Amino acid sequence: MPSAPPAVDVEAVGHHVYRWNPGTQQYEKLTTDPVTTTSYEDTTAATGTTHYYWVTSVHTDGSESAPGAAWAILPPVS
Repeated sequence: MPSAPPAVDVEAVGHHVYRWNPGTQQYEKLTTDPVTTTSYEDTTAATGTTHYYWVTSVHTDGSESAPGAAWAILPPVS
């Protein structure tokens, strides 16, 4: 009986951030290069509206993970 190939340990080198675009009905990548810090500021998001984001891991071999659950970022309430 053949055995399964060994698991490949691929380390993450950063993350890509995507934001939902209601006009195109899809998530659009906001980052060209992987983000390597623990936070990300979306400076292009319109103010006063709720935005939805995906985050993926980028691995050393260039592959990208499936996105996690969508994050909803709500505008501040004054």
